[in-house]
Amino acid sequence: MKAFLYIGTEKIGEVHFSIIDESMGGIGGNLIANDNYKKYQPTIQRHFEKKGISNVDNFNFRILLEDNTELKPEGGIGVTDSVDFDEIYVESAGIDLSRLQNKDGEKKHLSASFLAKILLGSHAFLQSISFSFILLSYTKIKK
Repeated sequence: MKAFLYIGTEKIGEVHFSIIDESMGGIGGNLIANDNYKKYQPTIQRHFEKKGISNVDNFNFRILLEDNTELKPEGGIGVTDSVDFDEIYVESAGIDLSRLQNKDGEKKHLSASFLAKILLGSHAFLQSISFSFILLSYTKIKK
């Protein structure tokens, strides 16, 4: 599913999301950053180095689908951008996954590059996944 990532009203790139955790309403994908992203990149990378992810506590991240529908994820939006990787990863959880099915109703799956990051990734990247899982679990329990 193609979508656009914003900080406030400023578009910072495009993401092709896949479902990464159906039970948690989780999606993820690599960001194709535009020039606007470069203004925020140093700060996002510092967030990554300090806590493993930059999230809605740091910026007003927003996801808009191609039809301009805004996703309102209950579990937040996070961006993983490390100087150690060429890819910038965006994840979100607590959304209605029925919006993310292709025309045949088939669900999309985890990308090979994301799997490689999990298997071969840095400690900080693995920390961000753990942090995301804890945050998402808390969100589910809180309901």
